[in-house]
Amino acid sequence: MGSHHNDGDFAKLEELPVDEELQVYTWPDASLREISDLIEDILPESRGRTKKLSFRLIYPDRSGRFVMARIGEVYNSHETFPDGRTLAEVKFQPGDFLDVAILDNEKLTAPLPERPSRGSRMMNNRGPADEMGENKEDDGKEGKE
Repeated sequence: MGSHHNDGDFAKLEELPVDEELQVYTWPDASLREISDLIEDILPESRGRTKKLSFRLIYPDRSGRFVMARIGEVYNSHETFPDGRTLAEVKFQPGDFLDVAILDNEKLTAPLPERPSRGSRMMNNRGPADEMGENKEDDGKEGKE
């Protein structure tokens, strides 16, 4: 709670950070808002008007090294653009992880929802895009759906 894990926390598969692990069984069409609601049902510290859940996708690249990509933030107080993003849209696959930071700020306000231009897409054929629609790096998931 309070921050995301560091890149190094996922350096060794046998030493993954499990101290605050929450296992959730869900479907590819589950949205970030739906996952936030599940977390709220289980973890009281994630509830409250000033809370925000920040999501990162953790996935292995071609060499097996885990890569982190920001996929969105969900505010408890109101809806924003990333709320409706689904696991399928961010190319989540079995074996990937979601790193969720529960953040609190008394003065929390959401940014204005982004409006993608007609030609832009939050996802492209090279893998998960961060919130700006750009890839973190070539991840080896090219062409996989």
